[in-house]
Amino acid sequence: MRTFLLKMKGNMKMKGKTSLGRGRFLTGDNEFQDEKGCYDKLQAHYDEQIDIYGPICPITQREFTFIRNNEKTGCGGAPRIITNLSNDRLLNEHHYTKQNLLFTSVGWNLTRVNFSIKDMSRLMRKDFFNRYMEILLERFPDKKYMFNGEFEQDGK
Repeated sequence: MRTFLLKMKGNMKMKGKTSLGRGRFLTGDNEFQDEKGCYDKLQAHYDEQIDIYGPICPITQREFTFIRNNEKTGCGGAPRIITNLSNDRLLNEHHYTKQNLLFTSVGWNLTRVNFSIKDMSRLMRKDFFNRYMEILLERFPDKKYMFNGEFEQDGK
């Protein structure tokens, strides 16, 4: 677990830098940056999520795994294990904040990549999409106006 969170923290920092390098700016600041080698803020956020959902991906409802795969397979590096823990920004234009960071499975995070809500509503499994929207609207109730008419959420 420690290794996953340390690597995740490094990737979160790098994601901010690569966005800037591409001329994209993320709204807000990365709330999880602290001392080098320290991942206390990330661990605390993960623990809070586990208290709510249990040790599962809140979208796919598959149990999180923490399998390190160092086997290289060409261009993309090691094959990804879809049940491994992943850090997912609910809204891609916002930085990593407590409000915006949801721990999901690698499989979910890779699947949704940069899809719009409209695309997700059409392409994703309805139960996955509905769980995602429920969490998104719970954390960002002020953004509800952005999603009206773009999806149907079991009659909501």
